[in-house]
Amino acid sequence: MDVLDTGRLAVAGHNYWTKCSFIDLFMLQLDPDSQDKPLLLTSEPYYSQEFTEFSSEWRTVCLLDDRLFLTCCKNTIALYDSSNGGLVNHGKFNGEAYCMTTRDGLVYVGFRSNKVIVLDARELRIKKTITLKGLVEGDWPDDITVSSNKLFICTGWYRRALMYNSEGEIELEYTNTQNRYPYSITVSEEKGLIFILWGSKDRQVVVYSLSGGHSSISGGHSSISGVILPSLVVISWLLLKFLIIP
Repeated sequence: MDVLDTGRLAVAGHNYWTKCSFIDLFMLQLDPDSQDKPLLLTSEPYYSQEFTEFSSEWRTVCLLDDRLFLTCCKNTIALYDSSNGGLVNHGKFNGEAYCMTTRDGLVYVGFRSNKVIVLDARELRIKKTITLKGLVEGDWPDDITVSSNKLFICTGWYRRALMYNSEGEIELEYTNTQNRYPYSITVSEEKGLIFILWGSKDRQVVVYSLSGGHSSISGGHSSISGVILPSLVVISWLLLKFLIIP
């Protein structure tokens, strides 16, 4: 999933029966004056597309703005215009895409390996390949976000939460004594906070400071407990807008 501050939500998924993947886009209307918790007033779908050509269950999506979005599947990346459903641009690469994020006009695609490629988000030209050092053989980035010149990654097999520099070197590993497995990660640069979704017996979002220290979220925990592997991108957006921003 991905979300914009304008209230647009993108969801990528897979239909088990048809073996096709899909993308749905929604416009969310929220009540910022709610005293208890974020209140979703309406959720209006405004775009939907099913993809059959790749027959892959793993598809990722990122919103560039209110109109354009990117999607990756297997070895293909494509830029679409949601206003008319048209394909704006597409490209191919060597590797299987597993996760994706955008920043400053660039898109970062994590492969099911120790590689991350950096592309121009509109021209889709590869500008850089980053080799993630320190990953155990067979592990890969399962979720990725970028802040400044740092890459924040949750791995898919050995379940580690790592901060890398732009050269692919580990600078920090995050741990949690209560829940061993990190599933998703995102960063608020404005607040200097890192949000990590941990899980084993239950689900817990832990907030870390970029300058050190951490604490668990209490105000929004009940709203996400019991949800199976929710996207922290969406969770953190709601938390940032309604729980920690005055």
